[in-house]
Amino acid sequence: QPSPIIRILSRQNTPPIPTGLVVDSVTDDSITVTWDSVSVATSYVLQWTSPVVQNPIFDIPTTNDATITYTITGLAAHTYYVLQVASTYPDVTSAYSAGISTFTSS
Repeated sequence: QPSPIIRILSRQNTPPIPTGLVVDSVTDDSITVTWDSVSVATSYVLQWTSPVVQNPIFDIPTTNDATITYTITGLAAHTYYVLQVASTYPDVTSAYSAGISTFTSS
């Protein structure tokens, strides 16, 4: 088990959990989401799940914008999806944000 000092340092290096995750638009095969930028993040991990699949998408680049926008494509029509996002800095990943859900259109 790590010493208490190592454990404290590890917690300090964990980036904040992204906030403000919302669905911007939905089509029959895509979902566009945005979330608030994390100032220390070097990239983001967007995870989406449906009743049959779970797919994390790694290394979504950061921008200088206050919000990050990303479109997931190639999805199944009229399917329920839950999405969550985490931030990374530099090799440590935060916990995932609270999940949001939506259906792709038919």
